[in-house]
Amino acid sequence: MVSGGVDSSTNEHFAGTLLADPNASVVTPLTSLIAGLMDIGLAKSDAEQLLSNNFSLPQEVDLTTFDPYENAANGEGSSGDILVAGARIATLMKQMEAFVHLLKGANYYSGEVSIALTSTLATKLKENQNSSTNPLDDGVAEIVTSVINEQVATNLFTSEEVADFIKIVQVSDSLHKSLINSDKSPAVIATEITKQQLAVKQSVLDELEGIENLQSVSSTISLQALQASSETFLEVNLFAPTADDFTFVLDDTGLSSSQEMVSLGAVDLDGDGISYSILSGNVDSDGDGIEFVQINQAGQLILQDAGEISNLTAQKLSLSISLSDSRGKTKTISGIVKVDNALVMESDKSSVASWMNSDWFGNFHSTGGPWIFHEKLGWQYVYQLQAGGFWFWDKADNYWWWTDRNVFPYAFDQLANDWIFFETSLVELRIYDFSNTTWRAK
Repeated sequence: MVSGGVDSSTNEHFAGTLLADPNASVVTPLTSLIAGLMDIGLAKSDAEQLLSNNFSLPQEVDLTTFDPYENAANGEGSSGDILVAGARIATLMKQMEAFVHLLKGANYYSGEVSIALTSTLATKLKENQNSSTNPLDDGVAEIVTSVINEQVATNLFTSEEVADFIKIVQVSDSLHKSLINSDKSPAVIATEITKQQLAVKQSVLDELEGIENLQSVSSTISLQALQASSETFLEVNLFAPTADDFTFVLDDTGLSSSQEMVSLGAVDLDGDGISYSILSGNVDSDGDGIEFVQINQAGQLILQDAGEISNLTAQKLSLSISLSDSRGKTKTISGIVKVDNALVMESDKSSVASWMNSDWFGNFHSTGGPWIFHEKLGWQYVYQLQAGGFWFWDKADNYWWWTDRNVFPYAFDQLANDWIFFETSLVELRIYDFSNTTWRAK
């Protein structure tokens, strides 16, 4: 249960209460209805199916995990109608809260009306489960009247006031319904819905605060007036900046400081400027006060201290990067920088992706870390010695061996405590073991 707070789409106060089952990852007006249906005996799967049927939403979408605004930003087609359905319920909640507050005055408690509305809507949906009829289309007057009679003493309102309020609700709902089955992109629909909600707040919710004659609102409200009002909101800050998580493999010691590694390609669908900062994961391995990487204001990950490459071979940096727009929306993405091992760094790239050629060690596949796959030796874990040469851990045969460019194809076998020789010129590798003067297959 979530009560009050700020509507993330309009940045306006939300007086209602939203519900969701314990396994939901989002809390929306639609999850409230699912929770309401579950409270009156439906299984979660049946509740979702009933809601999807009655609101003409795609059955394959799990409404308790689907973030419609995030998916709209990603261009997910089904998010448009889901946003419209959620907005219809949310606007009705806000209007019901405002009207009951007007009637009850100091005796009003925020959120109670939303819970009652959710329960009434859920009951109506269950009653209509064999007809697939949306109760907001043909039963909103009955729903509104039922909630008001439940929440407000009859001496505090007249039937004329309820009738005027129902007209306001129906006109507001028709504004949102104009976007059902729209051919506009999901992001545009999300923006239009936000403008519509702001128009309803300005033309209805603000007017209901302390008003004495409800007819002064109901007599002037119309779909055309609300549409015109929504167009006056030229800019809305609906979307946070977005960019994809990324992985970059640094496999070249020849890179220089200030060289670009990755362009984040961040976008803000509202057109706001984007600022960047690395929250965690950056290092200063040589202690010179200059961190390994930075992000410039063009959204490019820059190698800031190339001198640290040799300190970080065969290591991985997990960066947490914040994207912020100029109006307070933020998003955090993850970036992985893998610094390849020293053997890769001294080898040449081949024409085949991720395959390297060493002038003394032969051809091998790079993984962006300490492991390589040699065309003859198989999987090897590489560890460079400061004193010179490399220790290799043979994954298949489970032993360490050492060599360097001046010794290979000879190597020192730590397990046998003696020298070995790799005959790499054959189709299948053979190893000569000096400790027992015998040949063996790899």
